[in-house]
Amino acid sequence: MTHIHLFWKRASISLLLAALLPVGAHAQGGVVKRPVVTPPTPASRLRVCEVGSVRLTVDSRNQPRFLQHGQDFPDNRLRVIQSYDRIGHLTGISVNWSGFVGPIVNARAALNSKGKVVSETGYRSPDFKDPLSKYIRAWPKGGCPA
Repeated sequence: MTHIHLFWKRASISLLLAALLPVGAHAQGGVVKRPVVTPPTPASRLRVCEVGSVRLTVDSRNQPRFLQHGQDFPDNRLRVIQSYDRIGHLTGISVNWSGFVGPIVNARAALNSKGKVVSETGYRSPDFKDPLSKYIRAWPKGGCPA
């Protein structure tokens, strides 16, 4: 191979590598900095228990994270999941209800700090007029027994 061929081969490899680097990386010596990922904190460990007809999920500080309730009949299934933030405030509700005619509602609502619905996404059948907040249940006193 001649010197000209080697020059063009090395130049094309250099151009290819430069094209693959993010913008500005060549100015930093070709080093791409990766974001630092922190491991989850021990507070993120969850525990599940059942109190009456509801299933509760709490974190390691016994703060509420999820409350699930519903009903199961052969032709009618309702599932409600309430979600809570790290300090135990209700932040959302998900309602999934289907009957023998098909889906009735499959929607999620976000709540503000006062518990009012601020946004909703998902499917509602034309006949389903109830607000999703109708399906919110209070967190049971005592939460998950230790």
